[in-house]
Amino acid sequence: MLTPDLQRAIDTAIHFHEIQRKFTRPECLTGSTIVAKQDGRGQFSRYAVYKSSAWTPPTSTPILPWSPPTGDPVATVDLDGTVHLLTLAR
Repeated sequence: MLTPDLQRAIDTAIHFHEIQRKFTRPECLTGSTIVAKQDGRGQFSRYAVYKSSAWTPPTSTPILPWSPPTGDPVATVDLDGTVHLLTLAR
């Protein structure tokens, strides 16, 4: 069973995909990755939703320094809404 916070993150990703289809060229569409973020003490604090391409460095020099998202990926959501829960090795 999913926690309410994880279910909300999944619903957010699915809703984002619906909006993304309206404004993004088909060849640029990507799925989403849900990441468990931690607070300063290393405890779980929230889920964040990122495009699956968020870990790929930009091809041009960005205005601000680039770094990939931090946290543990816990699920992916495909463009069709299929959810894949990931197993984390601890």
